[in-house]
Amino acid sequence: QALVDKKKIVISEDVIREILRLDDAEGVVCLPNEEIFTGLAQMGYEKPEVDAEEEVQVPAQDDVVQENVTEEIAD
Repeated sequence: QALVDKKKIVISEDVIREILRLDDAEGVVCLPNEEIFTGLAQMGYEKPEVDAEEEVQVPAQDDVVQENVTEEIAD
Protein backbone atom coordinates (compact mmCIF):
# COMPACT_ATOMS: atom_id res chain seq x y z
CA GLN A 1 0.00 0.00 0.00
CA ALA A 2 1.08 3.55 -0.65
CA LEU A 3 -0.33 7.03 -0.35
CA VAL A 4 0.03 8.95 -3.62
CA ASP A 5 -1.48 12.42 -3.97
CA LYS A 6 -3.58 11.70 -0.88
CA LYS A 7 -5.02 8.58 -2.55
CA LYS A 8 -4.52 5.08 -1.16
CA ILE A 9 -2.88 2.88 -3.80
CA VAL A 10 -2.56 -0.91 -3.49
CA ILE A 11 0.30 -2.44 -5.46
CA SER A 12 0.30 -6.21 -5.88
CA GLU A 13 3.21 -8.47 -6.72
CA ASP A 14 1.54 -9.29 -10.04
CA VAL A 15 1.50 -5.62 -11.03
CA ILE A 16 5.18 -5.23 -10.14
CA ARG A 17 6.07 -8.34 -12.15
CA GLU A 18 4.10 -6.98 -15.12
CA ILE A 19 5.74 -3.55 -14.90
CA LEU A 20 9.21 -5.08 -14.61
CA ARG A 21 8.29 -7.68 -17.24
CA LEU A 22 9.12 -10.59 -14.98
CA ASP A 23 7.31 -13.46 -16.64
CA ASP A 24 8.74 -16.02 -14.25
CA ALA A 25 5.62 -17.37 -12.58
CA GLU A 26 7.71 -19.98 -10.77
CA GLY A 27 10.07 -17.38 -9.30
CA VAL A 28 13.71 -16.75 -10.00
CA VAL A 29 15.94 -19.68 -10.91
CA CYS A 30 19.53 -19.48 -9.73
CA LEU A 31 22.45 -20.95 -11.57
CA PRO A 32 24.43 -23.70 -9.83
CA ASN A 33 27.65 -22.49 -8.17
CA GLU A 34 29.77 -24.56 -10.53
CA GLU A 35 28.26 -22.82 -13.55
CA ILE A 36 28.70 -19.39 -11.94
CA PHE A 37 32.37 -19.99 -11.15
CA THR A 38 33.00 -21.42 -14.62
CA GLY A 39 31.60 -18.20 -16.07
CA LEU A 40 33.77 -16.11 -13.75
CA ALA A 41 36.86 -18.06 -14.84
CA GLN A 42 35.97 -17.42 -18.49
CA MET A 43 35.85 -13.69 -17.71
CA GLY A 44 39.34 -13.86 -16.21
CA TYR A 45 38.45 -13.85 -12.51
CA GLU A 46 40.91 -15.74 -10.36
CA LYS A 47 40.03 -16.70 -6.81
CA PRO A 48 42.55 -15.11 -4.46
CA GLU A 49 44.57 -17.57 -2.45
CA VAL A 50 43.99 -17.31 1.29
CA ASP A 51 46.68 -18.39 3.71
CA ALA A 52 45.16 -20.71 6.31
CA GLU A 53 47.16 -18.97 9.03
CA GLU A 54 46.29 -15.47 7.86
CA GLU A 55 44.39 -13.47 10.43
CA VAL A 56 41.85 -10.79 9.83
CA GLN A 57 42.41 -7.95 12.24
CA VAL A 58 39.81 -5.33 13.00
CA PRO A 59 41.09 -2.07 14.45
CA ALA A 60 39.94 -1.43 18.01
CA GLN A 61 37.69 1.53 18.66
CA ASP A 62 39.45 4.61 19.94
CA ASP A 63 38.80 5.19 23.67
CA VAL A 64 38.27 8.91 23.06
CA VAL A 65 35.41 8.20 20.68
CA GLN A 66 33.75 5.93 23.22
CA GLU A 67 34.15 8.55 25.97
CA ASN A 68 32.47 11.15 23.76
CA VAL A 69 29.55 8.84 23.12
CA THR A 70 29.22 8.12 26.85
CA GLU A 71 29.24 11.85 27.62
CA GLU A 72 26.60 12.59 24.96
CA ILE A 73 24.33 9.87 26.32
CA ALA A 74 24.81 11.06 29.90
CA ASP A 75 23.96 14.70 29.02
